[in-house]
Amino acid sequence: MAPVKSDPSKVHESFERHRASPEVSIDQYVRSRQLALAEAVLARHRVYLDKKYWILVRDAAMQRSASEAAHSLLASLRQRVKSGKTICLISESVFIELMKQSDLETRKVTAALIDDLSEGVTLIPQPTRVATEVAHFIHSQGGRSVYLLENLVWTKLSYVLGVQHPLSEAFDPAEMRVIQKAFFDHMWAVLFG
Repeated sequence: MAPVKSDPSKVHESFERHRASPEVSIDQYVRSRQLALAEAVLARHRVYLDKKYWILVRDAAMQRSASEAAHSLLASLRQRVKSGKTICLISESVFIELMKQSDLETRKVTAALIDDLSEGVTLIPQPTRVATEVAHFIHSQGGRSVYLLENLVWTKLSYVLGVQHPLSEAFDPAEMRVIQKAFFDHMWAVLFG
């Protein structure tokens, strides 16, 4: 992954915004971002490419493929994503396969394609999806109000392997919550390339 360039004004704005809402926990904040993301994702046609198809479109992007079908698929996906009709989501299995690519050049091109076609959106990790489905079932059967399950499975690339928050006893709990939410904002915007 390339280093992320921080915009000091955005970092400052994020800290100030979160200081103004100390009553919002990190879990509530993450859920609100996840639900907003779900609304955007669910408005589009979702395409899931497995490793084979990411390699196919990568080779087309690198002009390594003579396959007209591969070039046509890549052009179509790029056009549909650019127009806001489609999004090509990844999961942790695709991410792990990307990290296994030993050739730095092809890994960079694949990562750039994932950035472009996924717009930084991924499924939450499989164990988290299973736990979410079980919790959703239990809560819904107990008569509790629950979000639609399809709203709870999306996240951003930085969290493809799960959500982690910084934690330090050097800060009081309120300031630690501000740091966690500002850090989350920063990581939410990170792409591969």
